[in-house]
Amino acid sequence: MSITDAIRGGGTDSKLYFAVGGLSLLKALAVRGDKARFRSELADAALFLGIGVVLQRAEQRRSAKLGDVDRLRQEVRRQFGGQEESSGFRDRARKRLGREQEPESRSLADRILG
Repeated sequence: MSITDAIRGGGTDSKLYFAVGGLSLLKALAVRGDKARFRSELADAALFLGIGVVLQRAEQRRSAKLGDVDRLRQEVRRQFGGQEESSGFRDRARKRLGREQEPESRSLADRILG
């Protein structure tokens, strides 16, 4: 797994790091008689648990931003996506000039959202 995959990863990656950190804590308890090894295992556990927390928070922020983008798209569609009324200025001018209404290829909301 590359670093970018770990940063972009979902909740399963953070759960994996939490599991490895928990196992490392258990391993530290098993070797608590040897101080050097105990400290090494505690450091490994802290590292894995810290990475798990960072990945979990990054996923929460990412999902919050995606929610914000979805709400923004819905708002743009609500504001600009509706059909123009038949009594609109453009329609009245076309009727007066005798032209048929030309269908637009894309709505304003679609043009705004790209």
